[in-house]
Parts: sequence; structure tokens; C-alpha cells
Amino acid sequence: MQCVALTPLVLSIGPKNASNIASSGVEATRIADEGGLQVKKTVSKAQEIAETISESLKLMSSLEGRSKQIGEIIGVIKDGS
Repeated sequence: MQCVALTPLVLSIGPKNASNIASSGVEATRIADEGGLQVKKTVSKAQEIAETISESLKLMSSLEGRSKQIGEIIGVIKDGS
């Protein structure tokens, strides 16, 4: 008999809970989408940083070679003096 008495209560609560669950699902999807966008932005920035570091390393290597050349020229000048 208790089940019969609870039926109207369950039926009245059911639609409200379904609506709340649906709203929560929509909100969770929105938050997940925003999070995905932030991850994409972060990955893009990390790639930019990696490219900048790579370019800097190439430049430093080039400067190292030129520095050695300058050292050799100075050595020749000192030897000739």
C-alpha cells in the first residue's frame, strides 16, 4: 500500500528532476566546450613558444659561429703584429 501512496509524489517530483538534470547537462556541455577552447588556446601558445625557442637556438648557433670567426681574425691580427 505504501507504493500506491508514493506514486503521486514520485510523479510530481519526476518532471522537476528531469528538467534539472537536462539543465545540468546543458550547463556541463557548455563548461566542457569552454574548457576545450581554453585547451586549444593553450596548445597554440605552447606551439608558438616552441617555435620561438627553435628560432632563438638557430640564431644563437649562428652567433657562436661568428664569434669563433672573430676570434680567429683577432688571432691572425695578434700574430701579425
